[in-house]
Amino acid sequence: LIPDLPAGVHIVLDKSGEWIETPLPGVRYKDLYEDAATHMVTRLVRLDPGAGFRPHRHASSEQCLVMEGDLRFGQKVFHAGDFLCAPAHSIHPESSSFAGCLLLIVTSLHDEVFS
Repeated sequence: LIPDLPAGVHIVLDKSGEWIETPLPGVRYKDLYEDAATHMVTRLVRLDPGAGFRPHRHASSEQCLVMEGDLRFGQKVFHAGDFLCAPAHSIHPESSSFAGCLLLIVTSLHDEVFS
C-alpha cells in the first residue's frame, strides 16, 4: 500500500500483476485497469517477433500506443511513440510485429474476434 493517496486510486507497479498467455502464439497481456461500468480495459500487450492478432470488430473505440518495437497494422508499420485510435464498430485488420513490441491498449471487453 502506498500512503497519502486519495481513496479509490488504482495502482499497478511495474513488477506487480500477472502476464497472461493468450491462445495466440507469442501474444500475452497484463491488465492494468478494468472499468466495470463501461466494460473498458487498459492493458499492456506484448507480441513476440512474428506474433500477431486476428482481425476483430471493435465494440467501442480502441486506443493503442506503441511503447516499444514495431506494429504492422494493415499495410502501415508503427513504431515506439506512434498512436492509433480505431472507432467503435470498425474492423481491425490482422496485425503483427516484425521484431516484437509492447503496446498500451484501451479497449472494450466485448470486441468480436474473427476466426
